[in-house]
Amino acid sequence: MKRLLAKHGLRPKIRTEGFDGAILGTYTKWDVKHESAIREPCVDSEDIVRQFQWLGVEIITPVLLDHPDSFETIHYVRELIKTNFRIRVNRSCSYHVHVGNGLERFPSGLLKRIASLVWATEHLMVTLQKPERQVNIYCPSLRHCSNLAKGDLSDHPDMDARSRFLAGDTRFGEEPISWRSQHCSQRNDEAFAKTRQEGHFEPFQVGKPGSAKKVEPNKPIQVPEPAESSEPTEANPADPSDPNVTARVRTIPRIVLPRYTLQQRREMRKGVQPYGKVSLDYDDEDDRTADPGVLEGVRHLLNATSSIHISHLLFPFGLWTRAMTNFNAYRIKEIKNPFGRRTIEFRSGGGTFGPWAETWAKICVGLVRFAIDARPDEFMDVVVKCDRSTTEDGVYDVIDLLFDLGLFTEAAVAQERILEHKAEWGLEYYEPK
Repeated sequence: MKRLLAKHGLRPKIRTEGFDGAILGTYTKWDVKHESAIREPCVDSEDIVRQFQWLGVEIITPVLLDHPDSFETIHYVRELIKTNFRIRVNRSCSYHVHVGNGLERFPSGLLKRIASLVWATEHLMVTLQKPERQVNIYCPSLRHCSNLAKGDLSDHPDMDARSRFLAGDTRFGEEPISWRSQHCSQRNDEAFAKTRQEGHFEPFQVGKPGSAKKVEPNKPIQVPEPAESSEPTEANPADPSDPNVTARVRTIPRIVLPRYTLQQRREMRKGVQPYGKVSLDYDDEDDRTADPGVLEGVRHLLNATSSIHISHLLFPFGLWTRAMTNFNAYRIKEIKNPFGRRTIEFRSGGGTFGPWAETWAKICVGLVRFAIDARPDEFMDVVVKCDRSTTEDGVYDVIDLLFDLGLFTEAAVAQERILEHKAEWGLEYYEPK
């Protein structure tokens, strides 16, 4: 496979010298590795399994930009491999999407929004995957298995001045996080800490340690009268040329949010057990904490003190594994490494070698893009809708979410996917009473 990919010139143009190379050098080409976690059942295998000797492999992309050409490349590689090798995707396979900020780590302010949206949408996003992914040991739920879900709201126990310097927020007028990682010193640690004292909002700037001045409260701001509403009404109809209106085309009813019982989760576990130790042990209900809720989780994530604190809140409680959405690149060990990992890893996707590979990657990127760029009112509107969907069926589902994220093409594909797998996954359409 490696020779095939190299033969077809699949080498992106990525700088491999200096700081760029230290961060991205490992991911400058397509790679193929043996993956021991991918296996076939030992008994009751299909004929095609018994007739061949299979090798579990992991296909790793290079760093790709959020650009149509990148997704076309994924499509091209899929077809290239399928036409040259006998490929089989079984229930032990998975599809992980890493989303990053180029050479930079996400500043804590943006990471708060990303983490909050990931938390708020998890119960909807999983409806686009096989239900058994929710009992997989390699992608435990944030909403049920994280420190935050278990009630551990503490900061990381090893936080110190250096950690706060590297993982703190980035203010207007400050150098990016990568600059901090290359200019660590006790003097900078202390100067940074002074700008983060209560009542201080000025940027940390080198050469002016301790020059912070306390900011006095501003005078009340005169709020202008609200402008005339642009919401569609009989007197103010929606503009048919508005893509946010015309692109919201539903081809299926809203789906009922699946709420699996302990017995159903045990059955899922039995289904994947033959493929190896890839499932959480749900023999005891205590292994799965009750979901603290969308708004409660978002409140704690938005109030986190640093990116390290966010990562600690979302780390799987008492487990060695990585969560359904993995923020381990922002743990204290990685933050203190100037060349450490920088991406957020979406791990809930089941294995695929079809067009869904490109669509799911676009959805993961689109969720992060919305979290960063959406207006505060748009952002909180989605969070509130997600919260409401946990208790009321028929008001908001994953297709509505994709519409709100601006992923209209992906919503169309997702509707086809739900229609195709509705019976297999036990999904139900909402029927108004």
